[in-house]
Amino acid sequence: MLFLAFAAGAGLVMLPAHAAANKKVLSPLRHLKLRNLGPAIAGGRVTSVRGIPGQPLVYYVGSAAGGVWKTTNGGYSWKNVFAHGDSASIGAITLAPSNPNLVWVGTGESNPRDDMINGGGVYYSPDAGATWVFKGLRNAGQISRIVVDPANPNIVFVCALDNVWKPTPTRGVYRTSNGGKSWQRVLFLNDETGCSTLAMQPGNPQVMIAGMWQVRRYPWKLVSGGPSSGLYRSVDGGLTWTKLTQGLPKAPTGRSDVAFAPSRPDRVYAVIQAKGGVLWASNDMGTHWHLVSNNQNADVRPFYFTQVAVSPKNPEQIFLLSMKLMESKNGGKTMFYADKMAHVDHHAIWIDPHNGNRIIQGNDGGVYITHDDGKTWRYLDNLPIEEFYQVAVNDHVTPFLVCGGIQDNNAWCGPSSDYSRAGVNGLDWYIPVGGDGEYVVPAPTDPNVIYASSENGYTVRYNARTTLAPFILPYYHSQAGHLVSKL
Repeated sequence: MLFLAFAAGAGLVMLPAHAAANKKVLSPLRHLKLRNLGPAIAGGRVTSVRGIPGQPLVYYVGSAAGGVWKTTNGGYSWKNVFAHGDSASIGAITLAPSNPNLVWVGTGESNPRDDMINGGGVYYSPDAGATWVFKGLRNAGQISRIVVDPANPNIVFVCALDNVWKPTPTRGVYRTSNGGKSWQRVLFLNDETGCSTLAMQPGNPQVMIAGMWQVRRYPWKLVSGGPSSGLYRSVDGGLTWTKLTQGLPKAPTGRSDVAFAPSRPDRVYAVIQAKGGVLWASNDMGTHWHLVSNNQNADVRPFYFTQVAVSPKNPEQIFLLSMKLMESKNGGKTMFYADKMAHVDHHAIWIDPHNGNRIIQGNDGGVYITHDDGKTWRYLDNLPIEEFYQVAVNDHVTPFLVCGGIQDNNAWCGPSSDYSRAGVNGLDWYIPVGGDGEYVVPAPTDPNVIYASSENGYTVRYNARTTLAPFILPYYHSQAGHLVSKL
């Protein structure tokens, strides 16, 4: 979320929400009072969600660039409980199974877009998010998962993907037995292969499966997959690991995710980026696997999604996070859309182990909750976690007009203030163009004209009087048949 403030002699100031805690950044602007303009109903990319078993009003939400938020009233209001540290980008949130007040946060989103933010290590809260302690691994880059031993909360595992823009020696799986005072790396393959997922067998913390992902991003491309990628299993509490191969796809493979079935702990599901398949299953803790489905809808963009979750009571009911939220009632043999018109691009899910009907899931549009096993979803539209690509203003009008393009949540325009006592609210904002809102520029000579663009060069001239938004050429409605050199 961006904030704008105006002070005599200072002009327009735009600051990220998490900068409020950075005194060094704010020192020249310390007399400015920041206020949230919105848009209040836009939403933003969610990377991790967690709830507390049996407590339907408490949730934690991690965002791609806005820290960790907590609600204690079922989502009607939120508090930013992690607005400090070296990174506001969140990769993982985990609550200790033995004590939900013990909260672990891994920074650095692990869905490696070309605009992702590096993390700054691992943090721990002993009091349900009220205070935080830095627990190391500052150079671990992107953290995909954190797993806490259900019996001993001092034993913690961190799954580190690390910085995918360059080879790094800090990738892999880390283990602590003293609550983060020291860490031991227990699984490392090479400086281009990090950890994409980590799962512990329910009822047996000695058995764990890690997904290792060989990945490298360049400014012009993403190389996902290689001979080092694959699933690795430990049967001694994470001390040693063996690569699993029987029934699994041959190299090269890419990103993967695994999930045990709580009601049948020997059953494991794996979503793997590979040729000839999407979903595999094992009935013996991962020793032998068989292909279940090649439904590409379950993993449309593997580097961005790739996640599977299992119902706590039914080992045949699984959820697969992709562009749409997919669900299966027969172990993945057939699937259907389960998100009921929710926003696309799903990244996070948590199912109450005591009540499988209660699910919270996060995507590029924000957070959704169901209490009836996905029959209906409630959108929590009050989280200020939007990611603005760009902000522009028209200061020739009073109040001046503010416009901005938001990642996967349209372009928005609204006034800097309102004449009502309530101030600026969601009704004051409007959308000149949908999709990934990018450059949005008010015309300097006419406050009712907005030039707005979204992904792939889609550009419109929006008229606020008529709400018409005709295309502005040149724009290729289809790239088919055009030479690359001409695009």
